[in-house]
Amino acid sequence: MPPAATGGVGCEAWRFTWEGQSHASVIRLLVFNSDRNLRVEFRDLEVNTLIGESLVVVSFKENGSDEARLLRVPIPRVLIDHDSLPQVKAFDDHIEVKLVLLLPVAHPLISEFDSILNVEEERNEPCRPVVNSDLKKLSEMEEVNFYCRNCSYKLTKGLSDFHEMPSVNWREVADNWFGNCCCSFGGVSEKLVATYAKSYMCAPGSVLLSESSALVCKNDLLGCELRDIKISKQSVPQDGVQEPPGFTRNVDEETKIKKDDSDCCNGSFCSPELVESLSKVRISSAEEEVGNERVFLDGYLGSGFMIRSSGISKDIKWNEYLCPQCSHLIGAYPYIDEYTPIDGGVRLFKCNISTCLPRGESKDIFGNYNLERMLATQLLEIAQDELSYSTVVRDIQTKSMLMHIVLLNPNSWGCSGNFNLAGSADFKQVIHPMIKVLYSAPGHGMEFDSRTLEDLIRKDKADEIYMFSSQICKLVRVLKQGNDQYPLSCAVLQDLFLSSMSK
Repeated sequence: MPPAATGGVGCEAWRFTWEGQSHASVIRLLVFNSDRNLRVEFRDLEVNTLIGESLVVVSFKENGSDEARLLRVPIPRVLIDHDSLPQVKAFDDHIEVKLVLLLPVAHPLISEFDSILNVEEERNEPCRPVVNSDLKKLSEMEEVNFYCRNCSYKLTKGLSDFHEMPSVNWREVADNWFGNCCCSFGGVSEKLVATYAKSYMCAPGSVLLSESSALVCKNDLLGCELRDIKISKQSVPQDGVQEPPGFTRNVDEETKIKKDDSDCCNGSFCSPELVESLSKVRISSAEEEVGNERVFLDGYLGSGFMIRSSGISKDIKWNEYLCPQCSHLIGAYPYIDEYTPIDGGVRLFKCNISTCLPRGESKDIFGNYNLERMLATQLLEIAQDELSYSTVVRDIQTKSMLMHIVLLNPNSWGCSGNFNLAGSADFKQVIHPMIKVLYSAPGHGMEFDSRTLEDLIRKDKADEIYMFSSQICKLVRVLKQGNDQYPLSCAVLQDLFLSSMSK
């Protein structure tokens, strides 16, 4: 049993962090005070585990004092192996305690126990963005309004028509299924691509949902002062169907019949009538309209929350959309000139809006979205799709490098907290899933070598993403808070800061 003692002055400067791995039967506790040297300033260090009270008790005495101080660390809801002794190590700036578990923290049985005890909400399981779930919940509501999460300003008119945003890479998908020849299956690939381009356009009253944003027509936004979309005469054919801005159908009669080999198969297999009918739904590849039509056509515009290098075009730019009342960033829109949304809408970021007032209530469909969770999901997708664990973050407007992030461990669990004057902490410690990362940013204590990063990008050893500078600044603050959860000796690795992000 630990000696009888009290907390005392200075205990509030101590912190603790619990860490576990999804499939490892060990959980680690770090107890530290960044301003003190444990080996020099303290003596008689003891660590006791009180399993019945779900506590780890750390006791010590300061040199020159006989009064023992206690730090009571609550154990999160995990299954401890009572027969295994804790492993304790003391370092200069922290104490490490390892406890053996009966089951890993991410084992399905743990969730089953939580379900039986009706404490699944406290467990804080991974909250991956799920478009289908959001779509179902929104569609079940009679009418939905979006509000600024910062000031509660009503952003939109009543909305009731919700759809999933079309998938990316539609041209490649259509070609893979039906072939890229104009006569393959009656030219169905070309027809699908043209239909896709139309479906991507915003319509009043409709909302297109992606994992991280809701694409709303500018006419449905309250207080919106964006210009109307300008459609060229070539973009409105005789059949009255409007094409997206920047894209035109081929209206030249000679172009309808005379096709390059790259656009059509051998004329002996395609009748002139088929070629002419397909040309009416074919989207022009004229470079003078838009330098890179694939950016729009393949859906690379995406959510606007975070854009990969494949979605960056020299012709298409992005602008912030701010709350009309508090000027807080709530979304973004792509434009070519005159700040006119090229698809007629604005992407409202789910982490910056709510679906009810007051915000944060259980019926707020976007209540579980925040910047770090959404970005953590994107980083995991990059690691899976591109096999890249190193990401360079650029300013979407200036293209400057503002951050370097390395995915260190995608399967971590953890929680952290502070002590009060009495040496105790909040008893309800909830361990949650997270990713561990390394990061660096200009002006934050580490040398930021942009030349080295450029070299990694050229060698395809690092991926690039683009975000708004205000988002990046907020992300730096989030990662800095994550870095503060570690003692100084553990906070830096390979000249990069160690941090974590909830997922």
